[in-house]
Amino acid sequence: MLRFNRLKILSGIAILSLGSCTHKTDLTNVRSVSFKTEVLPIFQTNCSECHAGSDHGGGKNFTNYEGIMKDITAGNANKSKIYSVITSSISRMPPSSHNALNQDQRSLIYVWIEQGALNN
Repeated sequence: MLRFNRLKILSGIAILSLGSCTHKTDLTNVRSVSFKTEVLPIFQTNCSECHAGSDHGGGKNFTNYEGIMKDITAGNANKSKIYSVITSSISRMPPSSHNALNQDQRSLIYVWIEQGALNN
């Protein structure tokens, strides 16, 4: 059911994740993405093992909104450090291929950032 909802959100949106792609997508007719129920669980499941505080993971804390927002430029995914590393073809995060975010997850994060990266 959750996968269907994500795909429904993203229908009609073509998002290329080829490194530093700088295109803009019209998100006018896309429903608001929820940080708490959709975006945060992606970070907690895939990133917080290494990025959970100042003592490891480059001092990044991706377990809460405040920590994630340190690497987000609200309204502009292409200028957001997090989006850059999850779509990089050179140094993609998470680093192991079996933990890499899938296209739906990357697209959901893209839409959330473009919508203003709200704590909703």
